[in-house]
Amino acid sequence: MNVVWTTFSSGYKIGSRTFQFKTLPENPKSYRVCIFGDLGYYHGNSTDSIIRNGLSGMFDFIVHVGDISYDLHADDGKTGDKFMNQLEPLLSRIPYMVVAGNHENDGKNFTNFQERFWMPHNGYHDNQFYRQMN
Repeated sequence: MNVVWTTFSSGYKIGSRTFQFKTLPENPKSYRVCIFGDLGYYHGNSTDSIIRNGLSGMFDFIVHVGDISYDLHADDGKTGDKFMNQLEPLLSRIPYMVVAGNHENDGKNFTNFQERFWMPHNGYHDNQFYRQMN
């Protein structure tokens, strides 16, 4: 699948689908963040609540601290696809940062994780396994 990114004032386009998102002000005095880990596709008891609260504006961005979908790579990546599709209504609208957990180790150097998530370069290390947030 070819992904074409077209940015404009408050949205972006992937293929023929257009999404809208809210950006943070350049120098916010405060922001609200949702931080969680260990959220699986099959047993994600908090998933509906996270989506509902995010869409209602309860937080400005998400930091997912590992064990994303519980095995993104399982079933040839289909488990990860289902998980990301489940969260798409929210993740297409607000920033989503991830950190690898032990379940992202697919036995191939975290390949599935690294190919799915491209985090901003921090100017020092181009490393997907830890984040420095200023």
